[in-house]
Amino acid sequence: MTLTDATLGRRYPKLFAINVNAFWTTPGESLIALGRLLDPRGTAWLVYEPPSESRLRHLRDSLPAQLEPNGFRVAAVETQRFRSSFGLAIVGRPR
Repeated sequence: MTLTDATLGRRYPKLFAINVNAFWTTPGESLIALGRLLDPRGTAWLVYEPPSESRLRHLRDSLPAQLEPNGFRVAAVETQRFRSSFGLAIVGRPR
């Protein structure tokens, strides 16, 4: 089952997607599907561990712009430098 096919019978207050590339490869379909699963007052966390600082910058700059036209508002964008990698969290809430 893919995210776009998911029908779980209820809506959730928090959803976490960790290293799910669908949000940058097919953002429209994936974010709309995520919105169907998220409670209207809920929070979606898109979390990535990009392999390089340049990839981190690319995702940090491009992903938030995908949320707005697909039913979300960006609540936060956080980055973190780890010993040997990088972390990115984009927090979205339904509009």
